[in-house]
Amino acid sequence: MNEQTTLSSTTLTLADVQARLAQRQKATERKLVNTCEECQKTYRPERRWQRFCSDTCRYANRANSGLRQITELEREVEFLLTENERLRKRIAELET
Repeated sequence: MNEQTTLSSTTLTLADVQARLAQRQKATERKLVNTCEECQKTYRPERRWQRFCSDTCRYANRANSGLRQITELEREVEFLLTENERLRKRIAELET
């Protein structure tokens, strides 16, 4: 077999291909462990895009996302009410 192979107008040697393969394998090895976004445990992902260690954590995260949104909105409403009260007092001060 010829040591040079032409791929889409680029000439690669066998050494180039082996070096690229080694780089990909190193990159893959670095990502062998993920941290679950729900329980914070480490796990080995079966897919590159996997975010949770199990279906249980995935379902829990989905269920809790609504609660987190409600909590954030409650905090925002509380802040706005406080700010509204502060501004009303400031307007009353300026009017007198």
